[in-house]
Amino acid sequence: MNDKPRSKNMKIAYLPLIAAISIVLSACSNSPTDSDVKNAIVNELGISNCKRFEVDNFKKLNGIAGNDGRTYEVDISYSLRILPLPDVNAIIKSLEKKHADEDLALQSAINKFSETEKKYGGFVPPSSEAGAIQKYFQQETDVNSLKSKVTQRDGIDNSIVADKYLKDCPTINERLGASLYDYDLYHEKKDWFIRGVNKNISQTVRLIKSDNGWVVR
Repeated sequence: MNDKPRSKNMKIAYLPLIAAISIVLSACSNSPTDSDVKNAIVNELGISNCKRFEVDNFKKLNGIAGNDGRTYEVDISYSLRILPLPDVNAIIKSLEKKHADEDLALQSAINKFSETEKKYGGFVPPSSEAGAIQKYFQQETDVNSLKSKVTQRDGIDNSIVADKYLKDCPTINERLGASLYDYDLYHEKKDWFIRGVNKNISQTVRLIKSDNGWVVR
């Protein structure tokens, strides 16, 4: 006689547990998978259709879902692999040969100007020697012009190679593009332009669920 009330009471007792499980399952269904997060990062970098950049060793470390069910904050780590362009080695070697010629030309110009300065004790030739004055200032101009080329060539060389990457991968985002054009690191980058490189990255990102899936906010 008491089985029915007891069964009814047990069902009532389980209702809060069932509700809690439903909430947890709902939260899980609104959270991005590891693949969702990786795809969001790849799309944010603009490299989904580019063969020169790859995201490897991707790890979703932890994440917190937003109260609205559409946002998600997650800690991630991954390796961004930058692959060399097929002809970049030949490009860099050609530039280095050009620079060797520029260095010789600069040294020659410096030597000529030094001889002229020495002849006149380090001073501008006297006004009575018009031809010598013209020669002096022309030599000085040649030295300064060649020095300017030498000091600017890292930036120029870097841009030549970076332009090749951008032509090959025109969709890369602004931040990634800026890192390619940062010529202050050119001597380091010259090596990985030739051989490729892995850059280990750890960051926290905020995602939002759009009509096309999860995207970086």
